[in-house]
Amino acid sequence: MKTSTIKNNFLTVVIDKRGAELASIRGVDGTEYLWQGNPEFWAGRAYNLFPIVGRLYKAEYLWQGKKYDMGLHGFARKMPFTVVKKAKSSVTMLLTETEETLKVYPFAFRFYITFSLRGNKLTVAYKIENPGDGVLPCSVGGHPGFNVPLVNGETFEQYKVTFPRGSKPMLHLMSENVLVTGKTKKLKLTNKSLALRHDLFDNDALVLSGTKGVTLIGPKGKGVAMEMQNMPYIGIWHANKKPAPYVCLEPWASLPSDEGVTDDFATKKDFKQLASGETYTLGFTMKFF
Repeated sequence: MKTSTIKNNFLTVVIDKRGAELASIRGVDGTEYLWQGNPEFWAGRAYNLFPIVGRLYKAEYLWQGKKYDMGLHGFARKMPFTVVKKAKSSVTMLLTETEETLKVYPFAFRFYITFSLRGNKLTVAYKIENPGDGVLPCSVGGHPGFNVPLVNGETFEQYKVTFPRGSKPMLHLMSENVLVTGKTKKLKLTNKSLALRHDLFDNDALVLSGTKGVTLIGPKGKGVAMEMQNMPYIGIWHANKKPAPYVCLEPWASLPSDEGVTDDFATKKDFKQLASGETYTLGFTMKFF
């Protein structure tokens, strides 16, 4: 089996073992919440980002004076995970180092992803363990896409993104290469929400801090609310300069590289430096309605 299914009285969730990527999130009423990977717009559905989030300057980084290559969002999303624990409403998958990963990322690691259902909520819990003798530098991110609209007859522009009380969302401005410029500005909201338009994503993702979650909601109240645990950033994205019928809500533990700067993984901002035997836990919860 290439997939694993978990379910309860509210949701049926299918996870592809390749990348431990969500393949379907279907409500009891038949609503398919998850984007289904139409390659005309974006062939992905819900990448898991490890050991980096976003892009590195010139797709490379430094470690102990040596230069390594690494592409967008790291390598975990393309690799086969192993199911290590399974129940009706939860499943845990594991990725470990291989000869292939050691060429681009010279570290032993244990990357666990647990998907668990409780009512109408799906939690994605990340756990990284360092089984090696030295430091393990890493970051993690999610990348789930959601169909917009979710209800026949609605339009993309009728949907909005709202923020929980107390949020002060700040927009991190990106360069043309989608790298960090170091500049931020307050996200402009209307009635405390961001009305969706396709041209919002003409310059790639809106990368935000200052919120612990977001809610994507349509005119008839259909949507998804995301709450992040130990993840200070969120990207809101769809394929640029296209009328793409989906939106990704991407919880991130760190940002891409600064424009013009080759990151040293020993000092990269927001990276976790795991000591030998140490564990790093974080994740996000999605509520479907």
